[in-house]
Amino acid sequence: MRCEGADNPPCRRCRNAGLDCLFEKPSREATLTGEAGLERIRSLEAHVAEIKTTQTS
Repeated sequence: MRCEGADNPPCRRCRNAGLDCLFEKPSREATLTGEAGLERIRSLEAHVAEIKTTQTS
């Protein structure tokens, strides 16, 4: 069961189930910004274009 949020524990779902309300923030990977992010996007777009080319051939 997934908790509804940490704003006012215990959440309704946990309270109804008689469980402790444990809410963990999702772990997020590092976000690429600026030029590094743009370069990653360009690289991925090039890979997609290459895959499309090989599938249509």
